[in-house]
Amino acid sequence: MSEHRSRSSRLFRSLVTGRRRWVTGGIGALALSGLVLSGLASPASALDLPGNVTLEQWADVAAHWTTGSLGINGGGASTYEEGGTVPFHLDVTAAGVGTFNFSVCRDYNDGEAFGYLRLAPYNTTVDVAGLLTGSITDAADGPEQPFTGAALVGSVHIDSVNEVGGQGDCGALQRETEVQITIAGGPGGVVSGANVLWGGRLASPADPGVGGNHGAGQYNGASLSMRLGGSAKNVGIKTDAIIQLSTITVQKVVDSGSATADQFCFNISPNPVGVTLPACPAAGQDTVAFVGLPTGNYTVSEAGLTGYNFASGTGSTANCGFVGSVATGSVTNANDPINATCVFHNRRVYSTLTINQVIDPGDDPGLFNLQIDGLTAGTGANVGNGGTTGAVTVSSGAHSVGQTAGTGTAVVDYTSSTSCTANGAPVVLSGDDVSVAAGVDIVCTITLTRAPIIIVDPAPTPDPVVTPDPDPVITPDPVVTPDPDPVVTPDPDPVITPDPVVTPDPDPVITPDPVVTPDPDPVVTPDPDPVVTPDPNPTVDPTVDPGTEPGRCASSRTHPHCGSDDPGVTPEVEGSTETTTTTAAPAVDPINTVAGGGDPGSPAPEVVLPAVEERPAPAPAATLPRTGASSHLGGEVTLAFGLLGAGIALLMFRRRRPATEGQEG
Repeated sequence: MSEHRSRSSRLFRSLVTGRRRWVTGGIGALALSGLVLSGLASPASALDLPGNVTLEQWADVAAHWTTGSLGINGGGASTYEEGGTVPFHLDVTAAGVGTFNFSVCRDYNDGEAFGYLRLAPYNTTVDVAGLLTGSITDAADGPEQPFTGAALVGSVHIDSVNEVGGQGDCGALQRETEVQITIAGGPGGVVSGANVLWGGRLASPADPGVGGNHGAGQYNGASLSMRLGGSAKNVGIKTDAIIQLSTITVQKVVDSGSATADQFCFNISPNPVGVTLPACPAAGQDTVAFVGLPTGNYTVSEAGLTGYNFASGTGSTANCGFVGSVATGSVTNANDPINATCVFHNRRVYSTLTINQVIDPGDDPGLFNLQIDGLTAGTGANVGNGGTTGAVTVSSGAHSVGQTAGTGTAVVDYTSSTSCTANGAPVVLSGDDVSVAAGVDIVCTITLTRAPIIIVDPAPTPDPVVTPDPDPVITPDPVVTPDPDPVVTPDPDPVITPDPVVTPDPDPVITPDPVVTPDPDPVVTPDPDPVVTPDPNPTVDPTVDPGTEPGRCASSRTHPHCGSDDPGVTPEVEGSTETTTTTAAPAVDPINTVAGGGDPGSPAPEVVLPAVEERPAPAPAATLPRTGASSHLGGEVTLAFGLLGAGIALLMFRRRRPATEGQEG
């Protein structure tokens, strides 16, 4: 009686606090002792199920209900797998008409593995006609309400189901579910074949929160039990009879590179569990377990990580083979399942980067350091035209290429350009960076062209500022005393060059001067310094006597006149004569020779001139020579002509008019 009060009290509290979900069915209002709510009896009127009810479970091998345990063989032989649902059957016919409460206690968790993870509709896994006797009067509607009422005569209605969420009134490691039902009679109040059915789901490693090696098949203990609360009615399934689902474990091994195993992810096909793909190892771990797999073949592939390639499947179990980088695992579910382990080895994929150097002109002595990522690389230290780094192993990604000045070289003296190819195809640079793909060989060429040399005149040095000496010392010029009696040493062997021999023209042609009408009163300004150009080759015939040659007239100190046949010329007398004097000198030193002869004190040599027709000179006209000087002073006309240089000749013509009485000539 005390147990009944306790259950009724708990049921009432659940109703008030909303912990129960009431389910209405096709039951009319039943007038029972106590309060009637919505056609249902008051919780206070609910009774505990009597002890004469029967709890059974389905043995799927023999296909019948049994009150014994399920195992590998015998009458209770079963083939339930993890993730499967074992059907349970509670025969409540003996309880009769009324409203009853009962609890279901199930083994849930042993601290690691899970047993019956939850309750489910009885026909979740097994759905055969033999499960039912009679007809369903109130069907389950899912995990929230997994109970079904059925009867041959009368009905069973599921009033409420409450998942306590913990141990409740059950034993340790168990979970409690509270149920209230109402049994109604058929015609004449008869109840026959009244049953309540549900299922217990065996935990699968694929269930959320369970994981590999934590399914029902791994539960500690000999069996998993389903018990009717407050009674000794209990049925169980041996754990070794539970077929464990298979697992494919994928392990990642990074052979080279800095990547960690948890950076690699994997896919599986088919994906019967519906796991989210790709699946990656937990942080710091190196495996992924595809658990809860049915028996079958599954392909596993890497999602891939940039810069890494598949290397091998070394270490895999025999039932995991590789074709290329794709593994195929074959697994078999059993009480002792055949699982598979697939090991993926990956290694860093390294590319190569080569820098070649070309200097223009080719004989330029410049030296440079060829650099990758700011560091001199390979054999590229201090190299000239044709230098190279060689193939340098680099990771995939962007790398900078460039150069720095080597020994005795200034970068500013060169212009630079860079071009790159990837396996022979041009590559576009981004600034100084070239993008290197995994497994690709890049060759870059740096061309350095010598800039023209520009010579800049240095800035002129300004004149220094001279600060005058405020007290200068003046040194007088030295006194030079002339030698009173200098000694002159004559040339002991002077070289005397003879005068050149002049050959006279035997028949010179003389063109008479044109007749010039003199200015009746010319004003002649004498040239104070006349320029006289001597005849370099005067023609003189030494074989002809100027006094005897016809048509010739000689005038000298020895021949004062040309004879009486010249009426226009009178003998030279003081004041009344006109004198023509012609002087010719041999070729002598013009510097030491004076006009009229070589020696001023000796007589002038005679010079023979070609005969010129003598005719009276018209007065006052005068014919002047081309060079020379003339003056006209009063009645006197003087004509002077001189040749300077070798063979000096002086011609002086003086003409006076006859003197008249009373006038001085």
